[in-house]
Amino acid sequence: MWVRRPPSCRQIRSTSELLARYPGLGRETDIIGVRVFPIARYPYLVYHRVNAGELVVLHVRDGRRDAPDERGL
Repeated sequence: MWVRRPPSCRQIRSTSELLARYPGLGRETDIIGVRVFPIARYPYLVYHRVNAGELVVLHVRDGRRDAPDERGL
């Protein structure tokens, strides 16, 4: 069965693909090795790091919430 995904899901996927190509995008956070990048047109932030050349998305969070600490990722 095919399920239509909302536009926000498509934008999250598109942002993840962009980060996979350019993992240095975004800004550093207070957590060592973790970067954050905003999702265009939506209030979401992608928290990510690069391990052994591989992008690891740690968390997608509503940017209106407080930033997470290490335990919150």
